[in-house]
Amino acid sequence: MSLNENNNSAGAGAQDGLVWRFANAEFDESRWELKVAGQVVELEPRPLALLQQLLRNAGEVLTHEELLDAVYGRRHISEGVIANAVAKLRKALGDDERSLIVTVPRIGYRLATRVTTHATAPPPAPSLELKAGDAIAHRTHWNLMRPLGSGGTGGDTWLGEQGKSHERRVFKFAATAAQLEGLKREITLSRVLRDNLGPRTDFAPVLDWNLETPPYFIELAWEPAGSLNEWAIAQQGLAAVPLSTRLELAAQIAEALAAAHSVGVLHKDLKPSNVLIATDEPGRHHIRLTDFGSGRVLNDTYLAKMNITRLGFTRQGPDSEVTSGTPMYLAPELIEGQSPTVQADIYALGVMLYQLVIGDFRRLLAPGWEHGVPDELLREDIAAAADGDPTRRLADAAQLAQRLRSLDARRAEREAQRLAQERIDRQRQALMRGRRRRRWLALVAAISVLGLAGSLWYANKAQHARADEAHQAQRALQMQAFLFRLFKMANPTHTGKPVTTVPELLQLGLERLPAGVNEAGDRRQLQLGLAESLYLSGNLDRALSVFVQVAASAAKDRDRAGEAEAKTFAGRIEIEKNNVPGGRSLEAQALSLVHDQDVPPRVRVLSEAFYAFNEDNNGYRTDGNMALLRAAVKEARDAGLDRDDQAQTLSYLALDLDLRGGHATEVRSLDQQLLTLYGDDPLNLCERSAVYGQLAWINSINGDLPGSLPLFQKAYDGMIACSGPDSTGALDQLPYWSDALMRAGHAADALALLERAMPTWRRLVGNDPDYADMLLYLSRAYLVNGRSTDAEQAAKDLLVLVEPNLAAGDRSIGSAHLVMGQALAAQHKYREAKPHAETAAKILNHAGTPYGRQWDEQAAQLKQQVDAALPNGG
Repeated sequence: MSLNENNNSAGAGAQDGLVWRFANAEFDESRWELKVAGQVVELEPRPLALLQQLLRNAGEVLTHEELLDAVYGRRHISEGVIANAVAKLRKALGDDERSLIVTVPRIGYRLATRVTTHATAPPPAPSLELKAGDAIAHRTHWNLMRPLGSGGTGGDTWLGEQGKSHERRVFKFAATAAQLEGLKREITLSRVLRDNLGPRTDFAPVLDWNLETPPYFIELAWEPAGSLNEWAIAQQGLAAVPLSTRLELAAQIAEALAAAHSVGVLHKDLKPSNVLIATDEPGRHHIRLTDFGSGRVLNDTYLAKMNITRLGFTRQGPDSEVTSGTPMYLAPELIEGQSPTVQADIYALGVMLYQLVIGDFRRLLAPGWEHGVPDELLREDIAAAADGDPTRRLADAAQLAQRLRSLDARRAEREAQRLAQERIDRQRQALMRGRRRRRWLALVAAISVLGLAGSLWYANKAQHARADEAHQAQRALQMQAFLFRLFKMANPTHTGKPVTTVPELLQLGLERLPAGVNEAGDRRQLQLGLAESLYLSGNLDRALSVFVQVAASAAKDRDRAGEAEAKTFAGRIEIEKNNVPGGRSLEAQALSLVHDQDVPPRVRVLSEAFYAFNEDNNGYRTDGNMALLRAAVKEARDAGLDRDDQAQTLSYLALDLDLRGGHATEVRSLDQQLLTLYGDDPLNLCERSAVYGQLAWINSINGDLPGSLPLFQKAYDGMIACSGPDSTGALDQLPYWSDALMRAGHAADALALLERAMPTWRRLVGNDPDYADMLLYLSRAYLVNGRSTDAEQAAKDLLVLVEPNLAAGDRSIGSAHLVMGQALAAQHKYREAKPHAETAAKILNHAGTPYGRQWDEQAAQLKQQVDAALPNGG
């Protein structure tokens, strides 16, 4: 066999039918004719063949070796013949100054001018007239058996058999010069892959070839299963093959393509018919990439390093670069005329992945393809590989292989993320509602907080003083005196009002502190108490201002405990105000201070709990945060902190575990510990009732409706007893209680419960979107009870409340459109229901919990119902 070529004669060139225009000259390949200034110039075939190579590689340097190989086909010819041909060419072109054909010293030549081309009508394609049973020229005892189709570059492909050994091989023949170039490229690229990557089973190697005399051909290994297309047909269709098998084949194709790219080889015609299927003894399927006849080497370094001749590449002109390949798999940028890149191969890979996923190699990757791929991860993978913009595609085919091989892990991670996000959303709402509940509790108990907690804190501190008991006792008396004066100033005769509100009392205390308390440490402690009360009452801005002031004063006086406590609460407020970076910074500073021996356990415990919880639930989740939370709970208990502080750390641990998922048993245990901690103390009735509500909700969403209903009753009764029927704490239980009642078959009771509470709800929180769930479940209760008109009105009110106040795409908005669509559909107003059904289906499609997925399923069912009722699209 020989790598030499000798086909650049006038006859070979005439196969191409291209007309090249450059400078003032024109070269017609179909006529093998050169015109300069409109006049035909007589020139020998070899200089014209050299011109052809320069034109097809305009602007590129062609080496002496490349030109010798392309034009003369023999390496032992002196390089002087190239210089002689160039001289004749320059003379014919009038290139006396050598500015058109530029000499690159010791390397070769470059055509330095703009080149354009167009095709003439091609002559009829020649035929090899091969038939079954024919002997294969130059191959003793080999005969053709049956055609396998046409090769990637248009040649005939046959299965051949050796008469004695019965060995079978694939023979790919070339009838034209272009087809011969394809065979040579395949030989060259097969060597590049073998010599750079070593023996591999995922490429079909070129075993032998004949390029000496017609018919020209190459020989490749034969796989009985045939191509991916043929194998799929034998399996009763691609869709009959398990999806896991199809995805494994896609991953193998991606890995093979990535290996080729790693040594600078582009395939440029990736498609199912160019992927062979091999089957091993256990029945496992393996792919082999074949037909690199349209391929390309991105970097000649590999050829030079391995001393591989550039066979089949010197003719590769602009048109063949762009148009080679199969249209279905052709990247958009190639159709636009850009040069092929790794990303173009990856696009073809993405199209094949799409076809493998849907089980049909005939399907185009057309707009709307996403609807045929239910798996969101596979949709993402296809989109990443087959993006219309090459800059947004995957950078490496190996990335696609890795994504496909880790689908199970990715699905588990995505599910965990969804569960976590849903829990985060639920818990954030719960925290916001909890803060509002505390605001109202603060209005009821503020006098106790100010009059008792502050003085008892100092009295307790005085009792534990080691060396300055008298001084501490004096400080406690001073604090009590200040509080007495403060309440005296709140008398209506001083304020001019019949009743002083708690926020006004707190503000008055802050204004009078400088005059009422002389010692800086004492003043800071009172400021901290007042600021915490302001925070609980909902005045975040004023509370934050005080905490920042106290932190600065404490830092100046080296009061680490005061500084840490102030920064802990300041950080918490900043996070609630959505300044997460600022809040994280403050809480980290506080955490760095609390391990000083002078810092009391309470400050350390609260700092650790706030820091760990806020880190975990603002995108910085670590095992270290969980360990810190557990440590805070333990220290709160071991140090004998008061009940409220212990309860707060337990609550944060329970919330964090719930958000992480998979800890339902421990969360219930922590809630039981909270109930034990609160005991039967009537002062903790509100807190105890809130825990019952949380347990009821957990039971409800996990399907334990009988267990949830008495807990909801207990939570509601407790809230009524501790803060009255006109309280948000009591109202907050009703939507979720009514939902449990409806799902348990007590729809009439659920509706009565909600209707009784609506006047109070409208008066207290009717304009607050955080409490919109009351309208949501009221609309659902009307629907379940057959009152669709009332359901429609409740849904209208709900949309007015949530749409202007929540972010687009919020699930609360999706739920509002769902109940509106359901109400309209129940009245057969399908055209009016259609936009609501579409919005609901768009938003409610990614819940992470079984309860959330029930809403998603209802949204999908509503859209199907409306679409079926409007067969012509409405």
